[in-house]
Amino acid sequence: MDHRKKRILFVAGVTPEIASIKLEFMGRNGGYWDVYLADSGLDALDYLAEYECHAVITDLRLEDMTGVQVLNQVARHQIRAQRVLLADPGDIQSLLRCVGGVHQFLTKPCVARRLELVIDRMQRLDTWLPSLNVQEIAGRLPKLPSPPSSYNELSAELDLPDPRREVVAELLSRDPAMTAKLLQLVNSAAYGEPIDECDPMAAFAGQGLDTIKGLVKLAHQYSHFNAVQNSGFSPLSLWEHSRRVSRLAGWIAGEEGDEELVRVSSTSGLLHDIGKVAIAANLPRKFNEAQFHSRINKISVWEAEQQQFGATHSEVGGWLMCVWGLPIAVVEAVMLHHHPARQNVRRFTPLTAVHLANAFAQSSDLSDAAGRVDMNYLDSLRMRHRLPHWWDVCRGREEVESAGTSAS
Repeated sequence: MDHRKKRILFVAGVTPEIASIKLEFMGRNGGYWDVYLADSGLDALDYLAEYECHAVITDLRLEDMTGVQVLNQVARHQIRAQRVLLADPGDIQSLLRCVGGVHQFLTKPCVARRLELVIDRMQRLDTWLPSLNVQEIAGRLPKLPSPPSSYNELSAELDLPDPRREVVAELLSRDPAMTAKLLQLVNSAAYGEPIDECDPMAAFAGQGLDTIKGLVKLAHQYSHFNAVQNSGFSPLSLWEHSRRVSRLAGWIAGEEGDEELVRVSSTSGLLHDIGKVAIAANLPRKFNEAQFHSRINKISVWEAEQQQFGATHSEVGGWLMCVWGLPIAVVEAVMLHHHPARQNVRRFTPLTAVHLANAFAQSSDLSDAAGRVDMNYLDSLRMRHRLPHWWDVCRGREEVESAGTSAS
């Protein structure tokens, strides 16, 4: 065996589909992967006890246990392994339970090309990540919470005899955690070429109300912030910040591109701090230590995170968005919004909009904003001169919104 190869484990279910995909995958990957087929869950666990795997692909329904049980063991003992679950499209409740816990789920029938794309996109992250600590941190983050107010409003609307889709879609699009889960559901459940859906409104339109109800209940189950209450962390403040960055990013993008750029920028802005939410909910002690370190040493939170545990919330959030199958443009914007020059692209992108919007949301005036923006990055885009215009547009739109709210 060539130890330079990456190892992938397939776990066969009660149907022969996994075995067929494994054979097709071996024919496509040109020998880049070492591939093994486990005949059962116990066989898979024996193999995992002896070998480190880069990816584990399992059917939901195995002869001796469930695929979820296998992947739970992978999550405990091989944190860096990518975890993929195959399930029937009609088994929506099982799929919903896996949102957040499994990296990606694919619906049957699944072709090797789809699986190849899912795995290949993970390799692209290696060029952005300064440390493998990100994978280890992200591997311990099964929960992604939503604030109680989001759950209450959505539940009230969904319990109506005839829920208004536009109201439900609007409420979903204002909640980062549920937006992430909905987009994971839509993008992961596709087979063949990825659909790369990043618009919460469009994603909602493609799902039934029963699916959305299950998604909302799942989000509520994950809404636990008790362990970080004493750290000074405010989930609601972070939600408001995320919503504001989403609006600002959309307005900035609207000055530079078409509706698609605006949609991707707005969604990316809403999700840009999703890693902070995930770390706070799942690793409260590490989160508290980073918050304390930031305050004591008067440095940014992301710098404190890097010093304390070798990974930042933006890197963790981008990793989660990638393994959950969200569009690469969203992944880049989430992962690199503190370091936009790492994208190495010399044009305005959603990342540009989110980087600017995040700086604007934390600034009291244009001079303050200029100090937070990577001006060398803007110079590389030849767009430094646009900064005052973007600032004026955002301030003007917020003043109009504020006036409208006061009048009502």
